[in-house]
Amino acid sequence: MNTKISVAVIGCGYWGKNLIRNISEIGALAAVCDHNPDQAKKFAVEFGVAAKTLDQLLASDIHAVMIAAPAGQHFSLAKKLLLAGKDVFIEKPFTLKLADALELQSLAKNNKRCVMVGHLLQYHPAFRSLARLVQRGELGKINYISSSRLNFGHFRYDENILWDFAPHDLSMILALASAEPREVFASGACQVEPGAHDTVNLNINFADGLQAQVHVSRMHPYKEQKLIVVGSSGMAVFDDCLPWEDKLKVYQHKVTEHAGVPMPNPASAISIAINPLEPLKLECQHFVESVANRSKPRTDADEALSVIKVLHAAQQSLQNNEKTAIAQTKILATGEALAAEIG
Repeated sequence: MNTKISVAVIGCGYWGKNLIRNISEIGALAAVCDHNPDQAKKFAVEFGVAAKTLDQLLASDIHAVMIAAPAGQHFSLAKKLLLAGKDVFIEKPFTLKLADALELQSLAKNNKRCVMVGHLLQYHPAFRSLARLVQRGELGKINYISSSRLNFGHFRYDENILWDFAPHDLSMILALASAEPREVFASGACQVEPGAHDTVNLNINFADGLQAQVHVSRMHPYKEQKLIVVGSSGMAVFDDCLPWEDKLKVYQHKVTEHAGVPMPNPASAISIAINPLEPLKLECQHFVESVANRSKPRTDADEALSVIKVLHAAQQSLQNNEKTAIAQTKILATGEALAAEIG
Protein backbone atom coordinates (compact mmCIF):
# COMPACT_ATOMS: atom_id res chain seq x y z
CA MET A 1 0.00 0.00 0.00
CA ASN A 2 1.88 3.04 -1.28
CA THR A 3 -0.82 5.73 -1.22
CA LYS A 4 -1.37 7.60 2.05
CA ILE A 5 -5.12 7.36 2.61
CA SER A 6 -7.09 9.89 4.65
CA VAL A 7 -10.29 8.78 6.37
CA ALA A 8 -13.06 10.65 8.18
CA VAL A 9 -15.60 9.10 10.54
CA ILE A 10 -19.22 10.29 10.72
CA GLY A 11 -20.72 9.48 14.11
CA CYS A 12 -18.84 9.81 17.41
CA GLY A 13 -21.21 7.76 19.52
CA TYR A 14 -21.60 4.17 20.75
CA TRP A 15 -19.81 2.47 17.84
CA GLY A 16 -18.24 5.38 16.00
CA LYS A 17 -15.75 5.92 18.83
CA ASN A 18 -14.36 2.42 18.15
CA LEU A 19 -13.92 3.17 14.45
CA ILE A 20 -12.22 6.46 15.33
CA ARG A 21 -9.78 4.72 17.68
CA ASN A 22 -8.84 2.02 15.17
CA ILE A 23 -8.49 4.31 12.16
CA SER A 24 -6.33 6.60 14.30
CA GLU A 25 -4.10 3.69 15.34
CA ILE A 26 -3.72 2.74 11.67
CA GLY A 27 -2.59 6.31 11.01
CA ALA A 28 -5.34 7.20 8.54
CA LEU A 29 -7.73 9.36 10.61
CA ALA A 30 -8.09 12.86 9.15
CA ALA A 31 -11.37 14.20 10.56
CA VAL A 32 -14.46 13.43 12.63
CA CYS A 33 -18.05 14.55 12.17
CA ASP A 34 -21.14 14.35 14.35
CA HIS A 35 -24.58 15.95 14.46
CA ASN A 36 -23.51 17.30 17.86
CA PRO A 37 -20.63 19.75 17.21
CA ASP A 38 -19.43 19.52 20.81
CA GLN A 39 -19.13 15.74 20.54
CA ALA A 40 -17.17 16.06 17.30
CA LYS A 41 -14.88 18.67 18.84
CA LYS A 42 -14.22 16.44 21.85
CA PHE A 43 -12.98 13.58 19.67
CA ALA A 44 -11.13 15.94 17.34
CA VAL A 45 -9.12 17.26 20.27
CA GLU A 46 -8.50 13.79 21.72
CA PHE A 47 -7.21 12.36 18.44
CA GLY A 48 -5.57 15.48 17.04
CA VAL A 49 -7.67 15.81 13.88
CA ALA A 50 -10.19 18.27 12.44
CA ALA A 51 -13.88 18.40 13.36
CA LYS A 52 -15.83 18.93 10.16
CA THR A 53 -19.47 19.33 9.13
CA LEU A 54 -20.93 17.05 6.49
CA ASP A 55 -20.74 19.84 3.89
CA GLN A 56 -17.08 20.38 4.73
CA LEU A 57 -16.39 16.67 4.34
CA LEU A 58 -18.14 16.58 0.96
CA ALA A 59 -16.00 19.48 -0.27
CA SER A 60 -12.73 18.20 1.22
CA ASP A 61 -9.94 16.18 -0.39
CA ILE A 62 -10.35 13.39 2.19
CA HIS A 63 -10.32 10.06 0.34
CA ALA A 64 -12.81 7.99 2.32
CA VAL A 65 -15.53 8.29 4.95
CA MET A 66 -16.79 5.74 7.48
CA ILE A 67 -20.45 6.04 8.49
CA ALA A 68 -21.44 5.09 12.06
CA ALA A 69 -24.69 7.08 12.09
CA PRO A 70 -28.15 5.61 12.87
CA ALA A 71 -29.29 3.06 10.28
CA GLY A 72 -32.02 5.31 8.91
CA GLN A 73 -29.34 7.79 7.78
CA HIS A 74 -27.06 5.29 6.02
CA PHE A 75 -28.56 5.65 2.56
CA SER A 76 -28.77 9.44 2.40
CA LEU A 77 -25.26 9.93 3.80
CA ALA A 78 -23.67 7.28 1.59
CA LYS A 79 -25.37 8.62 -1.53
CA LYS A 80 -24.08 12.16 -0.91
CA LEU A 81 -20.57 10.88 -0.24
CA LEU A 82 -20.48 8.66 -3.33
CA LEU A 83 -21.70 11.51 -5.54
CA ALA A 84 -18.94 13.65 -4.04
CA GLY A 85 -16.37 11.07 -5.13
CA LYS A 86 -15.66 9.55 -1.72
CA ASP A 87 -15.07 5.88 -0.96
CA VAL A 88 -17.49 4.80 1.77
CA PHE A 89 -17.61 2.38 4.68
CA ILE A 90 -21.12 1.84 6.09
CA GLU A 91 -21.85 0.14 9.38
CA LYS A 92 -24.44 -2.62 9.24
CA PRO A 93 -27.18 -2.71 8.16
CA PHE A 94 -26.20 -1.46 4.71
CA THR A 95 -29.62 0.18 4.26
CA LEU A 96 -33.16 -0.35 5.56
CA LYS A 97 -34.68 -0.66 2.08
CA LEU A 98 -33.80 -3.02 -0.74
CA ALA A 99 -34.33 -0.26 -3.30
CA ASP A 100 -31.78 1.92 -1.48
CA ALA A 101 -29.24 -0.90 -1.38
CA LEU A 102 -29.65 -1.41 -5.12
CA GLU A 103 -29.15 2.30 -5.75
CA LEU A 104 -25.97 2.46 -3.67
CA GLN A 105 -24.62 -0.62 -5.41
CA SER A 106 -25.24 1.05 -8.77
CA LEU A 107 -23.71 4.36 -7.65
CA ALA A 108 -20.57 2.61 -6.43
CA LYS A 109 -20.18 0.77 -9.72
CA ASN A 110 -20.93 3.75 -11.98
CA ASN A 111 -18.69 6.11 -10.02
CA LYS A 112 -15.93 3.52 -9.56
CA ARG A 113 -16.04 4.01 -5.80
CA CYS A 114 -15.25 1.53 -3.05
CA VAL A 115 -18.20 0.65 -0.82
CA MET A 116 -17.64 -1.62 2.17
CA VAL A 117 -20.16 -2.65 4.82
CA GLY A 118 -19.30 -3.43 8.45
CA HIS A 119 -20.08 -7.14 8.55
CA LEU A 120 -17.46 -7.37 11.27
CA LEU A 121 -17.37 -11.12 11.81
CA GLN A 122 -16.20 -11.70 8.24
CA TYR A 123 -12.88 -10.30 9.55
CA HIS A 124 -12.75 -12.30 12.77
CA PRO A 125 -9.71 -14.63 12.77
CA ALA A 126 -11.86 -17.52 14.08
CA PHE A 127 -14.40 -17.14 11.29
CA ARG A 128 -11.65 -16.84 8.66
CA SER A 129 -10.22 -20.15 9.93
CA LEU A 130 -13.68 -21.72 9.88
CA ALA A 131 -14.28 -20.51 6.32
CA ARG A 132 -11.00 -22.09 5.22
CA LEU A 133 -12.01 -25.40 6.83
CA VAL A 134 -15.26 -25.34 4.84
CA GLN A 135 -13.54 -24.30 1.59
CA ARG A 136 -11.03 -27.15 1.90
CA GLY A 137 -13.89 -29.62 2.42
CA GLU A 138 -12.67 -30.70 5.86
CA LEU A 139 -16.24 -30.84 7.20
CA GLY A 140 -17.60 -32.58 4.09
CA LYS A 141 -20.82 -31.35 2.51
CA ILE A 142 -22.38 -28.63 4.67
CA ASN A 143 -25.90 -29.69 5.61
CA TYR A 144 -26.89 -27.39 8.46
CA ILE A 145 -25.83 -24.06 9.97
CA SER A 146 -27.16 -22.58 13.20
CA SER A 147 -26.34 -19.10 14.46
CA SER A 148 -27.41 -17.37 17.67
CA ARG A 149 -26.77 -13.77 18.71
CA LEU A 150 -28.40 -13.12 22.07
CA ASN A 151 -28.11 -10.51 24.77
CA PHE A 152 -30.16 -8.56 27.28
CA GLY A 153 -30.91 -4.95 26.50
CA HIS A 154 -29.42 -2.41 24.08
CA PHE A 155 -32.92 -1.69 22.82
CA ARG A 156 -33.10 0.28 19.57
CA TYR A 157 -36.27 1.19 17.74
CA ASP A 158 -34.79 2.71 14.59
CA GLU A 159 -34.21 -0.94 13.60
CA ASN A 160 -35.77 -4.09 15.02
CA ILE A 161 -33.66 -7.00 16.27
CA LEU A 162 -33.66 -8.65 12.83
CA TRP A 163 -31.95 -5.65 11.21
CA ASP A 164 -29.79 -4.85 14.24
CA PHE A 165 -28.28 -8.27 15.06
CA ALA A 166 -28.90 -10.65 12.13
CA PRO A 167 -26.75 -8.97 9.42
CA HIS A 168 -23.64 -10.46 11.06
CA ASP A 169 -25.09 -13.98 11.09
CA LEU A 170 -26.49 -13.79 7.57
CA SER A 171 -23.19 -12.49 6.21
CA MET A 172 -21.35 -15.48 7.70
CA ILE A 173 -23.97 -18.00 6.57
CA LEU A 174 -24.04 -16.71 2.99
CA ALA A 175 -20.23 -16.75 2.86
CA LEU A 176 -20.13 -20.38 3.98
CA ALA A 177 -22.99 -21.42 1.69
CA SER A 178 -21.60 -19.56 -1.35
CA ALA A 179 -25.17 -19.34 -2.62
CA GLU A 180 -28.33 -17.28 -2.36
CA PRO A 181 -31.14 -18.84 -0.30
CA ARG A 182 -34.33 -20.00 -1.95
CA GLU A 183 -36.78 -18.98 0.77
CA VAL A 184 -37.02 -17.85 4.37
CA PHE A 185 -39.53 -18.05 7.19
CA ALA A 186 -39.36 -15.70 10.17
CA SER A 187 -41.29 -15.57 13.43
CA GLY A 188 -40.76 -13.40 16.45
CA ALA A 189 -42.02 -11.66 19.55
CA CYS A 190 -42.50 -8.06 20.69
CA GLN A 191 -41.89 -8.32 24.42
CA VAL A 192 -40.95 -4.77 25.42
CA GLU A 193 -42.57 -2.42 22.93
CA PRO A 194 -45.72 -3.41 20.99
CA GLY A 195 -44.97 -3.67 17.28
CA ALA A 196 -41.17 -3.73 17.69
CA HIS A 197 -39.71 -7.24 17.49
CA ASP A 198 -36.98 -7.89 20.03
CA THR A 199 -36.77 -11.66 19.39
CA VAL A 200 -36.73 -13.31 15.96
CA ASN A 201 -36.24 -16.88 14.74
CA LEU A 202 -35.32 -17.19 11.07
CA ASN A 203 -35.28 -20.39 9.00
CA ILE A 204 -33.43 -20.30 5.68
CA ASN A 205 -33.66 -22.89 2.89
CA PHE A 206 -31.12 -23.25 0.07
CA ALA A 207 -31.65 -24.97 -3.27
CA ASP A 208 -28.99 -27.63 -2.57
CA GLY A 209 -30.74 -28.77 0.62
CA LEU A 210 -28.67 -26.72 3.08
CA GLN A 211 -30.76 -25.56 6.02
CA ALA A 212 -29.81 -22.62 8.23
CA GLN A 213 -31.33 -21.09 11.34
CA VAL A 214 -30.72 -17.73 12.98
CA HIS A 215 -31.92 -16.87 16.48
CA VAL A 216 -31.50 -13.24 17.59
CA SER A 217 -32.84 -11.63 20.74
CA ARG A 218 -32.44 -8.65 23.06
CA MET A 219 -34.44 -10.52 25.73
CA HIS A 220 -31.99 -13.23 26.80
CA PRO A 221 -30.58 -13.71 30.32
CA TYR A 222 -26.96 -13.91 29.12
CA LYS A 223 -24.82 -13.02 26.12
CA GLU A 224 -24.38 -15.67 23.43
CA GLN A 225 -22.65 -15.40 20.05
CA LYS A 226 -22.34 -18.83 18.51
CA LEU A 227 -22.15 -20.29 14.99
CA ILE A 228 -22.47 -24.06 14.48
CA VAL A 229 -21.68 -25.68 11.13
CA VAL A 230 -22.63 -29.33 10.57
CA GLY A 231 -21.16 -31.19 7.62
CA SER A 232 -21.26 -34.77 6.40
CA SER A 233 -17.89 -35.61 8.00
CA GLY A 234 -17.39 -33.00 10.68
CA MET A 235 -18.86 -30.23 12.79
CA ALA A 236 -17.42 -26.90 13.87
CA VAL A 237 -18.40 -24.43 16.59
CA PHE A 238 -17.35 -20.77 16.59
CA ASP A 239 -18.21 -19.41 20.05
CA ASP A 240 -17.09 -15.79 20.31
CA CYS A 241 -17.90 -15.62 24.04
CA LEU A 242 -15.13 -18.09 24.91
CA PRO A 243 -11.41 -17.35 25.36
CA TRP A 244 -9.32 -17.27 22.19
CA GLU A 245 -7.99 -20.79 22.68
CA ASP A 246 -11.55 -22.17 22.72
CA LYS A 247 -13.32 -19.92 20.20
CA LEU A 248 -13.15 -22.46 17.34
CA LYS A 249 -13.55 -26.20 17.86
CA VAL A 250 -13.93 -29.02 15.35
CA TYR A 251 -15.65 -32.35 15.94
CA GLN A 252 -14.90 -35.18 13.50
CA HIS A 253 -18.09 -37.21 13.81
CA LYS A 254 -19.21 -40.46 12.24
CA VAL A 255 -22.56 -42.25 12.12
CA THR A 256 -22.59 -46.05 11.80
CA GLU A 257 -25.38 -48.62 11.89
CA HIS A 258 -25.78 -51.14 14.70
CA ALA A 259 -28.54 -53.69 14.22
CA GLY A 260 -30.06 -51.42 11.59
CA VAL A 261 -30.12 -48.41 13.89
CA PRO A 262 -27.98 -45.32 13.14
CA MET A 263 -25.61 -44.69 16.04
CA PRO A 264 -23.44 -41.62 16.50
CA ASN A 265 -19.75 -41.96 17.23
CA PRO A 266 -18.77 -38.45 18.32
CA ALA A 267 -15.11 -37.57 18.74
CA SER A 268 -13.74 -35.20 21.32
CA ALA A 269 -13.41 -31.58 20.30
CA ILE A 270 -10.22 -30.32 18.72
CA SER A 271 -9.48 -26.66 19.42
CA ILE A 272 -8.14 -24.74 16.43
CA ALA A 273 -5.31 -22.30 17.16
CA ILE A 274 -6.39 -18.73 16.37
CA ASN A 275 -4.25 -15.62 16.13
CA PRO A 276 -5.85 -13.28 18.73
CA LEU A 277 -6.14 -10.14 16.59
CA GLU A 278 -8.86 -7.52 17.09
CA PRO A 279 -11.49 -8.08 14.36
CA LEU A 280 -12.36 -4.38 14.17
CA LYS A 281 -8.72 -3.44 13.58
CA LEU A 282 -8.53 -6.04 10.78
CA GLU A 283 -11.77 -4.71 9.27
CA CYS A 284 -10.51 -1.12 9.32
CA GLN A 285 -7.18 -2.14 7.80
CA HIS A 286 -9.02 -4.01 5.05
CA PHE A 287 -11.04 -0.90 4.21
CA VAL A 288 -8.00 1.38 4.07
CA GLU A 289 -6.11 -1.15 1.93
CA SER A 290 -9.09 -1.58 -0.41
CA VAL A 291 -9.25 2.19 -0.90
CA ALA A 292 -5.50 2.50 -1.44
CA ASN A 293 -5.22 -0.45 -3.82
CA ARG A 294 -8.59 0.08 -5.56
CA SER A 295 -9.41 -3.52 -4.73
CA LYS A 296 -12.73 -5.21 -4.01
CA PRO A 297 -13.54 -5.38 -0.27
CA ARG A 298 -14.59 -8.75 1.11
CA THR A 299 -17.89 -7.22 2.29
CA ASP A 300 -18.52 -4.89 -0.64
CA ALA A 301 -21.84 -3.57 -1.97
CA ASP A 302 -22.57 -6.86 -3.76
CA GLU A 303 -22.08 -8.91 -0.60
CA ALA A 304 -24.09 -6.40 1.43
CA LEU A 305 -26.91 -6.48 -1.10
CA SER A 306 -27.15 -10.27 -0.77
CA VAL A 307 -27.63 -9.82 3.00
CA ILE A 308 -30.25 -7.09 2.50
CA LYS A 309 -32.20 -9.35 0.13
CA VAL A 310 -32.51 -11.96 2.86
CA LEU A 311 -33.38 -9.37 5.53
CA HIS A 312 -35.95 -7.90 3.15
CA ALA A 313 -37.61 -11.27 2.58
CA ALA A 314 -37.39 -12.12 6.29
CA GLN A 315 -39.11 -8.84 7.20
CA GLN A 316 -41.96 -9.66 4.82
CA SER A 317 -42.20 -13.15 6.30
CA LEU A 318 -42.24 -11.69 9.80
CA GLN A 319 -45.06 -9.32 8.87
CA ASN A 320 -47.09 -11.86 6.89
CA ASN A 321 -46.35 -14.99 8.96
CA GLU A 322 -45.57 -17.06 5.87
CA LYS A 323 -42.63 -18.37 3.90
CA THR A 324 -41.15 -15.83 1.53
CA ALA A 325 -39.17 -16.66 -1.61
CA ILE A 326 -36.07 -14.47 -1.96
CA ALA A 327 -36.65 -13.86 -5.66
CA GLN A 328 -40.30 -12.84 -5.21
CA THR A 329 -40.07 -10.10 -2.61
CA LYS A 330 -41.47 -6.69 -3.46
CA ILE A 331 -38.74 -4.06 -3.53
CA LEU A 332 -40.54 -1.38 -1.51
CA ALA A 333 -42.24 -3.63 1.00
CA THR A 334 -39.40 -3.97 3.50
CA GLY A 335 -38.94 -0.29 4.12
CA GLU A 336 -42.67 0.26 4.41
CA ALA A 337 -43.18 -2.68 6.74
CA LEU A 338 -40.23 -1.76 8.91
CA ALA A 339 -41.35 1.86 9.11
CA ALA A 340 -44.78 0.67 10.19
CA GLU A 341 -43.30 -1.70 12.76
CA ILE A 342 -41.00 0.78 14.46
CA GLY A 343 -43.47 3.63 14.28
